Amino acid sequence: MSLLSDPPSPILTADAALVDAAHAAGIPVITRLDLLDPGAARAVPAELGVVGVRWHEGFLIVAWPHLPTPAEVARVQSRIGTPIVPAVAPGIHEALAAHAAASITHSAPPIERIFHLALAHRASDIHLAVGVPPTVRIGSELTPLEGWGPLTVDDLRLMVEYVAGDILDNGFEGDYDGAATYGSYRFRVNIARQRDTPSITMRVIPLRVPAFEQLGLPATVANLADHPHGLVLVCGPTGSGKSTTLASIIDKINRRRACHIITIEDPIEYTHPSQKALVRQREVGHDTVSFAAGLRSALRMDPDVLLVGEMRDLETISLAVTAAETGHLTFATVHASTAQSSVDRIVDVFPAGQQAQIRAQLANTLRAVVCQTRFTRQDEPGASVVVCEVMVVTPAIANMIREGENHRIDGAIQTGIETYGMQPYDLGLARAVVSGKISFETALAACHNEGEMRDYMKVASRDLSQP
Repeated sequence: MSLLSDPPSPILTADAALVDAAHAAGIPVITRLDLLDPGAARAVPAELGVVGVRWHEGFLIVAWPHLPTPAEVARVQSRIGTPIVPAVAPGIHEALAAHAAASITHSAPPIERIFHLALAHRASDIHLAVGVPPTVRIGSELTPLEGWGPLTVDDLRLMVEYVAGDILDNGFEGDYDGAATYGSYRFRVNIARQRDTPSITMRVIPLRVPAFEQLGLPATVANLADHPHGLVLVCGPTGSGKSTTLASIIDKINRRRACHIITIEDPIEYTHPSQKALVRQREVGHDTVSFAAGLRSALRMDPDVLLVGEMRDLETISLAVTAAETGHLTFATVHASTAQSSVDRIVDVFPAGQQAQIRAQLANTLRAVVCQTRFTRQDEPGASVVVCEVMVVTPAIANMIREGENHRIDGAIQTGIETYGMQPYDLGLARAVVSGKISFETALAACHNEGEMRDYMKVASRDLSQP
């Protein structure tokens, strides 16, 4: 990312070790300040000890005199209330020169070295616990990092402080969910107590929302951003990429529609600077007490598009369906493995006397269901591929939901492949096999019906051969 262009003369210099550390973390190094934007500088209170440099693609570039920790980035972002991109500019003002000099003379903390190795290996998750070496998930497998011994309690306490501040000394009750920014990446952070010692699990999230084309999902999923209103569900187990799919759809709306988008997340993973749309992101536990409370408040904030991080209880589900029913485009996640089971799961949350009503509401509001599973790619070690089932709600499917005939949904998805761009799960597997992303054996072990998947292999091969 180019921050400053063709300036006449550098006014800052940086120690080579700090430059190398910043590059490893994906953080830009600023050596010239003659194009510093005064408006950006005014956006950052002086007492924070950092300097706003300029705006770039909706993010505020903020410079530190040293490599910032995630806790420092979170504190500054929270204070100024806008998405930021951290940068390094040692000596950016004399008041922090001593701090910068001290920062660059010390080797990186252990957790930063873990970050570097995890990112270099394209890991999706990092696991840190007492008594075992740092462990990362590469593809679908957990692998200890080479050259590391078992972590100690003191190691974990320092690592917790790095990513979440002093929570261990401030009433920590054994569970913490949050997010941290390091370089050009964000991490979804879970800190838990196990056997009276802290452990950390972190999911790697790029700071930039990936373009939809990078996800490898059917074009039908991208078109869900074009609905004017209604309910769209993205389903799948933890780690299946639901948040990334939704972030890509929200990013598409943000770039193309002059509308008001409100997200309610736990925690906020991808940050969306306002572009053509006005985006407000609220985090459960920090900005609102619950999904239901946040959604109830959002309905009074003149929204056009709503994103609910998870529909997990009757009140949240009821409010989300009502929002879709009253003219809002509402996206939400549900822990379910198929389109049929996602509908069943929502209906079963309600008492028997209310289930006919919720079926009728879903029939009127539900626009599509996407159910995802993630696999390790065989053609690109360390990378993954998402295979999904896509159901587009047609008048026939709406009637099935209304009448409680959800067992007929699978058949309707199969007949809607050509006309509506639907995708049965086994067809998604077949397409991944034919394109070389996963092996036939992997698909066979995961498919719903072996005979149907073998038939879909012919369909996928024919589609791939067509120009």
